[in-house]
Amino acid sequence: MTRGLKRGKGTTYCPKLWEEIFIDQKGEVYACCCSEARAYGNIYQDKLRRIFNSASARAQREESLNGTLKCYERCHLLHKAALASPASQKPLTAPYRGLRRLKLRFGELCNIKCVMCVQDHRKPRAIDLAAMKPNLDLGPFQSVEMEGGEPLFIGSARGFFDYAVSQGKQVSFLSNGTLINDEWAGKIARHSRFIYISINAATKKCTNW
Repeated sequence: MTRGLKRGKGTTYCPKLWEEIFIDQKGEVYACCCSEARAYGNIYQDKLRRIFNSASARAQREESLNGTLKCYERCHLLHKAALASPASQKPLTAPYRGLRRLKLRFGELCNIKCVMCVQDHRKPRAIDLAAMKPNLDLGPFQSVEMEGGEPLFIGSARGFFDYAVSQGKQVSFLSNGTLINDEWAGKIARHSRFIYISINAATKKCTNW
């Protein structure tokens, strides 16, 4: 099934709905990390290949094309001025092989507490790697990214890095940098496309737990 793109003032086309996946610490699957996004499904309950074309996913793609995608107006993730329009007809069911970017938020655990951070770094909840792996086919993804909390402080994030590398993927992530030892420096050099180092609130108020 395809839908035509509503062009002009009412356009709310978002390519992330066809090309990207975001998984949070509860296993909920989204197109992105936008706070107004709606979940497609849960990675613990079904395979990502099916979740990617769930009823919720198809409904959001249709809204995107007909100009009613509510999260579009306040979205800060899209470069709207440079966004290319799709073909006049675009399918609501997207091929899994067309996915390009996977981003995972493993949880809020962190080894430090920065004054500007709103996360509760004592929350133990994190992605359950053992439960996720059977439902996650990494095959199509060109970019795999992790975030936390601090990924190197979260066991399942460290385990996922090694698992994804074993599947031939490069894994990039956001880190405070304090847990990068020689072993991880070597892994990053060999298996990461990039790494972001956060130095926000790098003052005496940025205290260790």
